[in-house]
Amino acid sequence: MNPSQNKVVPYTALVELARAAKAIKKPGIQLALITYAVTKDQGLAEALMQRLDLKAALELLDPFPFDTPVGEDFI
Repeated sequence: MNPSQNKVVPYTALVELARAAKAIKKPGIQLALITYAVTKDQGLAEALMQRLDLKAALELLDPFPFDTPVGEDFI
């Protein structure tokens, strides 16, 4: 048996990662979280983590905690 098959990603860890990535309210992410909560499919968990890890990292590195206005916003 492969040791990686024994890993179970906690649901709460995925929720916190989605919050850190500021993607918790996106319908696709919500659906993936609900699906994982029901099925405990580790492939889904790994795919979700890969997608959210980069977004969470970018949110942490973003120097502006607000949207930066563009020229069209002022017109």
